[in-house]
Amino acid sequence: AGAGAGAAGAGERESFPCVHARPPKYEGFAGLKVLRSLLRTSALVNRECKTSTTTTLSGSRPYCFVQKNTWFSAEVTGVLKRHEEICILEEFDHERSSIQITFYRDIAWDKVLKGLMISSHYHMRRGLLGRVNLFLLLDAAGHQDVMPVTLRLKVDISRNDWEQHVLDLLASRDISWRVQCMHETDGCKISSICRSSEALIAFLRDNGGSKSIVLQQYLEPLPQFAALKNRLSIKVAVLAVGNLQVYIQQDAMVYLAGGEEDEREEEAMFSLKSLKDSGGDITYRWLGPWVETLQGKLSISVEKVFDALRNKKTQFLAMPNCFELFAFTFALTSDEANGPQPWLLKVESSMEAENALRGQEKLVGSAVQLSLHALGLLPRSSEPPTFSLVKKFA
Repeated sequence: AGAGAGAAGAGERESFPCVHARPPKYEGFAGLKVLRSLLRTSALVNRECKTSTTTTLSGSRPYCFVQKNTWFSAEVTGVLKRHEEICILEEFDHERSSIQITFYRDIAWDKVLKGLMISSHYHMRRGLLGRVNLFLLLDAAGHQDVMPVTLRLKVDISRNDWEQHVLDLLASRDISWRVQCMHETDGCKISSICRSSEALIAFLRDNGGSKSIVLQQYLEPLPQFAALKNRLSIKVAVLAVGNLQVYIQQDAMVYLAGGEEDEREEEAMFSLKSLKDSGGDITYRWLGPWVETLQGKLSISVEKVFDALRNKKTQFLAMPNCFELFAFTFALTSDEANGPQPWLLKVESSMEAENALRGQEKLVGSAVQLSLHALGLLPRSSEPPTFSLVKKFA
């Protein structure tokens, strides 16, 4: 499985036509106008801004105000109440609030873009959260060893030649695909594994009316897990702060869920380092000697993601008064020489979705504490670190 994934991850990508992927938002002339407008209204995103916070915010000490209408409110409140610098407001006050920790849709972006408020989200991060966009950016940056081939298709089954068109597209590519689509009629999501061109054609024929079809190279389960009905994935929390520091969770989590086509929530989880410390279940114990190596590979993958994004401001605009916690989900392949190899499947905003880091609410509190420290608003925590620095980008 590892050799096949490696071959598909490198040679196959180079000639894979990208015209079938939806163009990233804000591209072209219209996108430049949007970006210039953002840069004009922001007092922060410019060459002169070298500090993490603004004069306005630093002058408002010792009180910073927080809106906390989120699923992790209790954890964040518990962390912030320990600091006399923080005064928590139950409701957002447009005049007094200088920090917003809430959902993306509720952020007062006019104040954030003018440098008057710290936000728990970045304004533009479509290139990170959109799987197709992220794959294209990684591919263009030469990082073909991070993410399996991911494309978006629009199939017009009313044309007589659509099947041949798909077959020509996939010719000589012995790749299994995870296909996901959303129907235009009822909004229902459907996922399937297609291990041949014929199976993919049949799926597209049955679901050709979908408004969005995403193909992602399917990585076959490791031989050690081939007999299991559950699928294994690794989720690691990644914290981006300011412009730009990137941190990674020191102990990634291993998640088990239903069968390969089952999208329901994870059924069980355990920490990656627990396999090294106690051995864990015999089925997963073979991972023990590779824990440190695997954690290092996760960090390298995260660094490559932000390296591909850092100069693509229309895809990820790293502003000095923003921070955000993300969940990176990886699948594993393996070979005898190099051991387990992580492949990035998707990135989610953990500040939005409760199930992105299910069972790790305390992690969010630690992330907020670290973020506000990195932005110069809180002292360093005396608790053992939960995150380690991946890189400070210039």
